[in-house]
Amino acid sequence: MVWLTDYHTEAHFATSFYYPPLPSGTDVELFPPVLRQKVLDIVPRDDGHVVVYQTSNSFTQLPALLHALPFHFKVFAYEEREGTDGNISYYPRADERFIEEVGNASWVFTNGGYTLMSEALYLGKPVFSLPVAWQFEQWLNARYLDDLGYG
Repeated sequence: MVWLTDYHTEAHFATSFYYPPLPSGTDVELFPPVLRQKVLDIVPRDDGHVVVYQTSNSFTQLPALLHALPFHFKVFAYEEREGTDGNISYYPRADERFIEEVGNASWVFTNGGYTLMSEALYLGKPVFSLPVAWQFEQWLNARYLDDLGYG
């Protein structure tokens, strides 16, 4: 049996779209995000819509917020909601067209999840991030976006 105290690492590898200066002597190596082939195959364009991705049903004010803005939104957030309502088109969160819509979007509005941020940035899409409360990684990712001027 190997106990945690017996475990020794020579280096730590992390994927990131942000490359901050690391302290000298650190054993961390940063690498670009690992992207799915489906993302790599997309030829991005701008069809004029905004992709919205939310995983929390607690964001109940989302439709009212989007209706007040002058954009057409393609929302992937609610499994039980599909169709069009004014400037909002609703799709199931797991819709297979999702990543293609990201590739065709003007920009992306999402929480602070790393995967979608990385994919959107690879596709050249600015990201507006509204991190989920108490999710430290999401707040850190949003801060990185801001520091890089990508959002």
